[in-house]
Amino acid sequence: MEKTESLSDFTQLLHLNFLSDISTIALAIASKVFHNSEKASNFSAIF
Repeated sequence: MEKTESLSDFTQLLHLNFLSDISTIALAIASKVFHNSEKASNFSAIF
């Protein structure tokens, strides 16, 4: 019982870390695109 609970906690932590890593990478890529692209104003106007 305890092993199963700790395992699910561990996988939850892994998923949280994974998601935060993905969002961090996505933000870094997005900021690079914004800085490098001359169409950044058009791109932000879409959103």
